[in-house]
Amino acid sequence: MTAFLAITLSFLIGSIPISWLIGKIKYNIDLRTFGDGNVGAGNLQRATGLKIGIFAIIADLAKGGLAIGLSLLLDTTDWVIMAAGTAAVIGHIIPPWLRFRGGRGAATALGVAVGIVPIPGAIMLLIGLLMMLFIKKTLPSIAISVICVIGLSLILSEPTKYIIFLIILFSAVGLKDGIDRLKKAPK
Repeated sequence: MTAFLAITLSFLIGSIPISWLIGKIKYNIDLRTFGDGNVGAGNLQRATGLKIGIFAIIADLAKGGLAIGLSLLLDTTDWVIMAAGTAAVIGHIIPPWLRFRGGRGAATALGVAVGIVPIPGAIMLLIGLLMMLFIKKTLPSIAISVICVIGLSLILSEPTKYIIFLIILFSAVGLKDGIDRLKKAPK
């Protein structure tokens, strides 16, 4: 029962459309009709600027970290922890509140990584935020962050099951991003 609760609550946490809410409430912008139509932090950054974009990325990261923390409180079984992290990312991607049209899930997945492998995750966050400040592009910053967290996890001998899980999670998020971009490409 605690496993079901951890996974369900993680999905609900992940499904909170923070960037969309910020855009709608504070700026009267519906991100679904702005820019690339994505309701994530990258599109919010394009609409409102770097400062708000970084805040939204941190909020999405927190959703992933909170899901892992919650699962650790309710059930410390490895499969539940990984399922809760996955549920948070899925919640971000298909929030029922926005007719199942959410963000790409990258920042939430990075938050899951911080929760699962805290030391490599914290270093990864620092590198990712510095990249955002210098290059001001979400996708390359996230890509470098993913490479860092996997590399650092290997160097610091984090559990293999978590490294494999993160590789699969980030591959799935990257695949979803690629599919989204192909759908929007001119024909």
